[in-house]
Amino acid sequence: MRRRRACHAIARCGSHVARATSEAELLARVCHTLVELGGYRTARAVTEPATGGVTALALPIAPFGTLVIEEPDGFTDEEREVLAGFADDLVAGLAAVRARQAQKLEAVGRLAGGVAHEFNNLLSVVLTYATLVLDELAADDAMRAEVEELRRAGERATELTQQLLAFSGRQLVQPLVLDLRHLVGAMEPRLRRLLRDDIELVLAHADSPARVEIDRAQIEQVIANLAVNARDAMPAGGSLRLATTCVELEGRPHVMLEVTDTGVGMDAVVRERIFEPFFTTKETGTGIGLGLSTAFGIVTQSRGRLAVDSEPGCGATFRIFLPRTDRPADDVPVPPPETIHGSETILLVEDDEQVRTMTRAILQRHGYNVLDAPNGGEAFLVCEKYAARIHVLLTDVVMPRMSGRELAERLATMRPDLRVLYISGYDVELERGAAFLRKPITPDALLRKLREVLA
Repeated sequence: MRRRRACHAIARCGSHVARATSEAELLARVCHTLVELGGYRTARAVTEPATGGVTALALPIAPFGTLVIEEPDGFTDEEREVLAGFADDLVAGLAAVRARQAQKLEAVGRLAGGVAHEFNNLLSVVLTYATLVLDELAADDAMRAEVEELRRAGERATELTQQLLAFSGRQLVQPLVLDLRHLVGAMEPRLRRLLRDDIELVLAHADSPARVEIDRAQIEQVIANLAVNARDAMPAGGSLRLATTCVELEGRPHVMLEVTDTGVGMDAVVRERIFEPFFTTKETGTGIGLGLSTAFGIVTQSRGRLAVDSEPGCGATFRIFLPRTDRPADDVPVPPPETIHGSETILLVEDDEQVRTMTRAILQRHGYNVLDAPNGGEAFLVCEKYAARIHVLLTDVVMPRMSGRELAERLATMRPDLRVLYISGYDVELERGAAFLRKPITPDALLRKLREVLA
């Protein structure tokens, strides 16, 4: 009788695989069915290994954890065999759900990345012209507040596009060896702006170097996202603590960045879904549910781990583990340029007409001689016709027919002394140390980066 009930429950569990949208949902349905139809006292899935016994059957479902079934009357050998076979089938079902979910996320990611790339071009135009208008307005001009608000809206939209690009895996990445102690310390002013006055910010640093290899902008985005999440979890104020520690993880040296708040905390249901894309507990209009999923994706892509520990009413602690390196740090402070003006000749190559026109205007306003082309082919013609020296190739990376990187390699044979500054928001491979500027472009960032390249 018990075996028939087990087989009936298992058969019903098989139908859950096609309908489940996540591994957690499938496991929850399976456990419920085993109790309701199989007649077992309890059935639960745990992430850690577990041991069974006479009244508890622990079935490994690696890499998803362990399925623990409890029955006060114990299990017959035949019943154990049936359930062990079911566990093997469940692993295959969970893998199928994971693959299906990955395909959906990939499709969403491609869409999000494409949209974010186009918005970066539009935001470059909006932010640049807002800045240029502000430069022309007097300090007491009545229009100044309105234009400032326009620029702030553009900056908030920029943060959203960066999250979309990071989520889609198409954000331009340039890993550097960074000491997290210095990076977190340098972010203190930004973090204080993100938090409210009723939230105390505490920074604690490791005594020894905490060097990791990661993209600077991405790890800053992770930290900012966690800080915003903590702020929203402390509506009545509280404390946010960021601590860097050198630890061992699975026998290998790591740096742990611990982000702890004293907020409302979260229950097991929320903890289980906290890193899902578009999952949010915030009110409509205050968040789209990409902050923590973006952070999780960045840390994972950087060969790290992101874990959370939280209980209702007890705050939350997010722990980032990144492989530690003994290589010297690349994050040597670059002194600001003495001037943002210049007289050099710049070859600007950008396929988006609005971005090209706007960038040319910025450069010409600050004294540069600008040659421009919409693609690599026309850039070659410009180089052939222009006899004088061209100091810098300023090029978009992703363009039709010929990429910016390919263009730079070909022009290097014609003009060996040509320096290159790439502009992009996409995730592309560039040689280590290549100069690049993330879209959306702003006048100050462009002019300062250009002086760095020319220094």
